[in-house]
Amino acid sequence: MDFVQAYITKEYIITGKPQRNERRQYPLEAVREFVINAIIHRKYIGGTHSQFRFYRHKLQFWNFATLDTDLTIQDLYL
Repeated sequence: MDFVQAYITKEYIITGKPQRNERRQYPLEAVREFVINAIIHRKYIGGTHSQFRFYRHKLQFWNFATLDTDLTIQDLYL
């Protein structure tokens, strides 16, 4: 998460109080969920790495994974 937070921009909101408010570009709880899912659902057998890409307008988390043999893409719509 430290690595991710270093690349997510944040803005400072001045409210007139002694301490400023900070707002991140993306909610950290949502980013944490993406990172955890990428680690848990990664295929460790094939030796592929999870990829995290940071763009100005989007975050992209990517894993190489396949569906189980019993599951089809149509099943996911149910």
